[in-house]
Amino acid sequence: MVGAEFEVPEPAEVQAAAGAVGKRLRCAGKAP
Repeated sequence: MVGAEFEVPEPAEVQAAAGAVGKRLRCAGKAP
């Protein structure tokens, strides 16, 4: 990820993004 050129996301945005990715990973892990 290139972050120097972009504004630092707010913690809430980071948590939301991480949560979305986590849900996808968990759902994929549960998938047969």
